[in-house]
Amino acid sequence: MASQLSGWDKAKKKRKEAAEQEKLLAKIPKLSSYFGMRAASSQLPASDAIANSSAPEDQAKQDEPDEEREDKERESSAERAEVKGDAITGEALAQTLEDITNDLGQWGKINADTREYWAKKGSKHCQHTESMFEESARQYLGESFQRRCTKTFFVRTHPLNGEKSYRQWLCYSPSTGKVFCFACKLFGGNAVQATKFVSGGFDNWRTGESRIKMHESSDGHRKAMLSFASRQREAGRVDYLAAKQVEEERCYWRQIVKRLIDVLIFLAKRGLAIRGADEIIGSPHNGNYLGIIELLAEYDTLLASHIRKYANCGKGHISYLSSTICEELVQLMGQKVQDTILKEAKKAKYFSVSIDSTPDVSHLDQLTIVIRYVLPLGPVERFLTFLPMMRHTATHMASILLNFLKENGLDVTNCRGQSYDNASNMSGRYNGVQAIVKRECKYAAFIPCCNHSLNLVGDQAVNSCAGCTRFFHFVNGLYVFLSESTYRWQKLKNRCTLTLKGLSGTRWCERADAVKALVEGWKSIQEVLDELAADKEQKADTRNQADGFSRRMDELETAVMATAWNDILCRLNSTSISLQDPTVSLNTATSLLASLVDTIQFARDRFDVYEQMAIEKVPHGEYKAEERRGRKRKRMPDEGAANEENLTPRETFKTHIYLVMIDRLLAELEKRMKAYEDCNENSCVKLASFILITCVCLLRAFLSCRLRLLHGSYCHKRTSFEL
Repeated sequence: MASQLSGWDKAKKKRKEAAEQEKLLAKIPKLSSYFGMRAASSQLPASDAIANSSAPEDQAKQDEPDEEREDKERESSAERAEVKGDAITGEALAQTLEDITNDLGQWGKINADTREYWAKKGSKHCQHTESMFEESARQYLGESFQRRCTKTFFVRTHPLNGEKSYRQWLCYSPSTGKVFCFACKLFGGNAVQATKFVSGGFDNWRTGESRIKMHESSDGHRKAMLSFASRQREAGRVDYLAAKQVEEERCYWRQIVKRLIDVLIFLAKRGLAIRGADEIIGSPHNGNYLGIIELLAEYDTLLASHIRKYANCGKGHISYLSSTICEELVQLMGQKVQDTILKEAKKAKYFSVSIDSTPDVSHLDQLTIVIRYVLPLGPVERFLTFLPMMRHTATHMASILLNFLKENGLDVTNCRGQSYDNASNMSGRYNGVQAIVKRECKYAAFIPCCNHSLNLVGDQAVNSCAGCTRFFHFVNGLYVFLSESTYRWQKLKNRCTLTLKGLSGTRWCERADAVKALVEGWKSIQEVLDELAADKEQKADTRNQADGFSRRMDELETAVMATAWNDILCRLNSTSISLQDPTVSLNTATSLLASLVDTIQFARDRFDVYEQMAIEKVPHGEYKAEERRGRKRKRMPDEGAANEENLTPRETFKTHIYLVMIDRLLAELEKRMKAYEDCNENSCVKLASFILITCVCLLRAFLSCRLRLLHGSYCHKRTSFEL
């Protein structure tokens, strides 16, 4: 009984039969060999001509008699001698064969002609995928069997959708039993020249699939494929599927990134948060960024298919939907905007700076840098960056500003203005930031921020006496008490047209709104407080608070303060709004501050008017201090016998609270207005000097012209007289 062949023996037998069949087919002459071999050979490259003619000639030599064979060899030698042009020596022919052979393992030095030839011919002739790969057999340490190259290496399977594509760049070398990268071998740069797929060949079949995937995903291979595709298009080829695949992939990701950038621009324009609590597509907590992308995917088929394929795949999968890519896009977009602003500022040449510090939610103090420059359409103000700041000293802040300007190519000698707040470390005459910058550029005029000046003026006036501080604490406490309960707030809204407002530490316009609402709704607010104090259904603590606020509103001092501050804050607010106009000039700002000083000076003499208006709100018209017994001070032995002057409660309130408040307002305003007057005066002096110099130059030019005319007329008359 005959033994059955094993699987390996069957495969070996099959390969042997296929090899014998190939040898038999190689001996059969081609049909084209009988028609114009000489003419065709002159038009083809040397390797094609030799490859096409070698097989039929060998077969003919074996079939013909020896004499006829010798005659034909002599005729062939004569025909080769008659070939026009330079004779091809054996060495040159060998070199040509070496350069254009379809075995990448035998390629020598690659020149421009070789690249041009294979760009036209393509990689199909160099892959040898029909080979049996017997030369690639390798046995590794610790293994009892041999591994070899297989046809599966030439097919790429997509990891997500399972789509198969042919690796046209992978070529097998029958002489070495190794594989090479066709594109990197011809067009690879220095980054891929040292890899096995270019120099020496790759034959580690144990890790073949992973290494091949790693190579085709590398940047060097992608660049080589793009160069190969470009050269193919230049050569007029149509079959460049491998490069087309890379180009389609690049266009696909460009379309995806374009949509992501549009979403980020939409969120940035509106100041909305980007990220959420998670990064899961379909989650209601994934934030505005991923949420808008999901919404667009409902109407965008490309984005919808991208989300189906790549979303929620985890780390290691490219989707461009992760927070890392999102932050990188934001950083690149911010850098692009900053570069554009810096380019405009450099083109405009002259600029002014404004800086301020503010802590963020992570308690990191940051320095904000803003520049202002003039474009052909008018002046513009641009935010540049946030910079971390460790200390609030003038030297530290000035060094951060100067280093930033230097690193970004802005010459500080072109700075023509500075605008900071009125803090001592910023506006100090000798050691402030403005003084340090002026040492670098003497033309950088310092102009304090007008609105910040008004905020500081109001803050200093409130802190000047305890009466003012207690009044604003009462206003804020009343708002908190009524707004913390929906029932109380609804009762207040049913009676008042203007609802109460809370206080802000920096925006004094909100204080103006809060005091105005209190003054206009005085009676209604007091009635609501009395109802809450008398309501037995309310808690005892609520009734006590309502009664306390009602008693405070029944004091004449509170009514006078509310009436006076309402008038002053309304004027401060209107001035602040006018100063915020981007087109306001320095001269106009100085005039507005001067007008505000006159208004407050006028309010100093209006105490009686404010008192009469307060009595209309508090009918009893008595100051709280009148109910108290006067305290008698102990007289010291060295004091005289003169009687001690005792002020009435009205005079005490007016002298110790009202006048102190008004005088502090005036003093702070006049002190801060001095800086604007100096800047305005310097500007006027410079303008007047410029006009005067211009007039003098024009006058000199006019006189010089007149003298030349008179001299010419005199010379003409003298010549006529002599004739």
